[in-house]
Amino acid sequence: MTEKILFILSMLLVSINGQVYADETHDERFMRKFEASLDYKKGTVPISGNRVTLRLMEGYRFLDERDAKKVLSGLWGQNIPENTDGAILPPGTGPFSDHNWAYLITFDPIGHICDTIDITIDSEKLISKLKQNLVIENLKRQNENRQTMQIVDWEIKPVYDKTIRCLYWAIKYSFSNEIQNEIIYNIKILGRNGVLSIYTQVNEKLGDQPRNNFKNIIRFAKFNPGQEYEAFSENTGNFSKSNLSELITGTGIKEETIKEKIIDIIGSYRRFMILIFFASVYLITKHFIKSRKAGL
Repeated sequence: MTEKILFILSMLLVSINGQVYADETHDERFMRKFEASLDYKKGTVPISGNRVTLRLMEGYRFLDERDAKKVLSGLWGQNIPENTDGAILPPGTGPFSDHNWAYLITFDPIGHICDTIDITIDSEKLISKLKQNLVIENLKRQNENRQTMQIVDWEIKPVYDKTIRCLYWAIKYSFSNEIQNEIIYNIKILGRNGVLSIYTQVNEKLGDQPRNNFKNIIRFAKFNPGQEYEAFSENTGNFSKSNLSELITGTGIKEETIKEKIIDIIGSYRRFMILIFFASVYLITKHFIKSRKAGL
C-alpha cells in the first residue's frame, strides 16, 4: 500500500513539473537551462593556477574562466581578455538581472614591481597622461566605427595600500553615444612575480552600490604562501620595468628576467667576437695579398 502511495505521489510530482515546464516560454526555458549550466563557487576559492585565494563574503559568487566567458562574452557581448581567471558577481547580480555587471580577474606575469620608487602618486599628472593616451585610443575607435570616450574625472583617486600591496582607483568616462557616464573600477594587487588585476565597468545610474562593493572586493584576494610580494628573491625572481604609476597609465615596459639579461649580454658578446673574427680575417687577407704583390 505504501509503495502504491509513493508511486502515485511521484507521478503527480512529475505531472506538476511537466506542466510548469510546459507553461514556460522559450526565453524562460533558455534562462533556466543557462543558469543550471553555471558552476557558481562561494566562500574560499583558489584561482590563477593556485597562486591566489579568494575569500568571498556572503552573497558574492565566483565563475571560473569557462563560465565567465559564457556569461560576459557569450551573453552580455563584452570583450574580455583570453587570460581571464574568472569573474566575481556581487550580491543581487546574475546573468539575467536588470543591471548586469561583474568583476573580471586576470593575472599578468610582468615581474616584481618595486613599490618604494613612487609611493606618492601624483593624480593630476596621471590623469593628464591618461587623457593623452585617450587621444590615440579614440583615433583607433573612430577607424573601427566605435564610440569615442572622454575622461570626466577621478571617481576614486589612486591609492596604494602598502600593508596589503594593493593599488586601486576608479575613473568616470563619458561616451559619444551615451547619455549617462560609465565608471571603471580597478584593483591591482602586487605579487612575487606579477600583478593580479580586478576590474569592472558600470553605469553611474547604479549609484553607490558598485562603490560599496568595490571596498569589499579589495580585501577578497590574497596571494598564497610563496607567491606573495614578500617571497620575492633577487636571485631567482623576475624584475619589472613598470612602476605603480605605469600600472594606472598602462605605459609600463614588460619585465626582463635575469636569465634574459644574461642571454642578451652573451648574445651581444658573441656578435662582437664574430665581428672581430671577420675583421681579423679581412685584415690578414688584405695584408697577405699586399705582401704577395710586393714580392712580385
